[in-house]
Amino acid sequence: VGSPGQAERIEVRALHHDGSWRDLEAIGVAVVERDDLPRIVINCRDISDRKRAAMALEDSYERLKTVEDQRRSFLAAVAHELRTPLAVTLGAVDNLLSERAGAVSAEQARMLAMVQRNAERLNRLFDNLLDLARDEVGQLRLEPARLDLRAPVGEAVESFRPLVVHRSLDLTFDQPGRPVVVSGDGDKIIQVVSNLLENSMRYARRMVAV
Repeated sequence: VGSPGQAERIEVRALHHDGSWRDLEAIGVAVVERDDLPRIVINCRDISDRKRAAMALEDSYERLKTVEDQRRSFLAAVAHELRTPLAVTLGAVDNLLSERAGAVSAEQARMLAMVQRNAERLNRLFDNLLDLARDEVGQLRLEPARLDLRAPVGEAVESFRPLVVHRSLDLTFDQPGRPVVVSGDGDKIIQVVSNLLENSMRYARRMVAV
């Protein structure tokens, strides 16, 4: 114990008379009585329950952290592994629609366009999963550049027009007559606008306006 009035705290383990080990907290304070003789006042208390609770909480945290790490790895792996066959599918559909493999009927073109729309939707979903996994570990990369905001927004809108026609909706895009120059990542802007459009069309009855 230090100078008079200064408290010192230690933790010790002691064997209880019932044979179990207990965690104790001891706090000692040096005091000086009138006779100038130093004395020590020590207060002890059993903190076994508190220590067990702290250890259980730490153990639960470690288990949750392990599960969370596994979840992130699983999402990233699934999104990455499924993108390759999806890219092959989109390439094959594009070849069929462009009639590189031969002529297709109007009904076949309609069915192929449906496959293409849904494959592109899955592709956007995988992009979102990958970005989520990267963002959670601080690895999301942005490539900002000066650009006209109308370009990425317009690209996202145009990519949804076939789906709008399929769902018998009206899609209007009211863009300014002059450039809207911003600093941003064009691909991520397209991704965000596409997510907003997809959510809007899920609940729209007649029209979606951008």
